Amino acid sequence: MIVAKRNPVKTNNYDVNHKQAHMKNNPFVKPAVTIDENEEEYLFYALVPGMEKKDIQISSEEGILTIKGVIVTLGRFYRDRCDYSLTEWSRSFHLPSNADILMATAVYQNGELVIHIPKGKEDSNKASLNIYVY
Repeated sequence: MIVAKRNPVKTNNYDVNHKQAHMKNNPFVKPAVTIDENEEEYLFYALVPGMEKKDIQISSEEGILTIKGVIVTLGRFYRDRCDYSLTEWSRSFHLPSNADILMATAVYQNGELVIHIPKGKEDSNKASLNIYVY
């Protein structure tokens, strides 16, 4: 029987084997978010591939919109190489004073999260609430 040895992985800061590189140099990646606006609403587009609706939490407090994602990994398998890691992340955005957060909706489909926040009266973004993802 022939046993193949793994070559060490060269990372930016380490010259270690695959397992150590994964544990010591695990990247913390935040998803890309595009913010758009039309006459009726503000739109937030977040690219979060590989997640499910239950993994995404959206909240608003004092005019700040927070999008958070958490994936609990059970250690079922080990990857030798991975270009991205979205295990836990959070993004926060200041909302304009006329954003009506009480009427906000969020839809997650095919790896893209779209948050619709209608425009309303001035100072209508001060409510604190969680937004359900459809």
